[in-house]
Amino acid sequence: MAKRIAIATKDGKVVTDHFGHCRNYSIVEIKKDDFFFVGNREVIPPCNGREHTMEAILEVIECIKDCNTVIVNQIGGGAKKILDDNQIHVYEYKGYIKDALNNLLNKGEVVNG
Repeated sequence: MAKRIAIATKDGKVVTDHFGHCRNYSIVEIKKDDFFFVGNREVIPPCNGREHTMEAILEVIECIKDCNTVIVNQIGGGAKKILDDNQIHVYEYKGYIKDALNNLLNKGEVVNG
């Protein structure tokens, strides 16, 4: 079965967003040793200033629930725990999406969940 990854990005090239501020996730699917763009998903950012609610985070999770990994520029400890509790692995990365995906593939983190 193919794995899907949600990537917090503004431009589809660079991992740009903090989880709490992200408005758009690019979705890629991993098949064997390659990845393919599936589409974009818009969400309401769960952070309002410096605070967020469980409800707002769960709305984002609902939108990306078919993904087993999320790649973000940054994420707070509380939000990371909630994603972990919902079986979504968090990978923090600063740089190009292609590099982040290749790093995950090389480490086996995507294939093995």
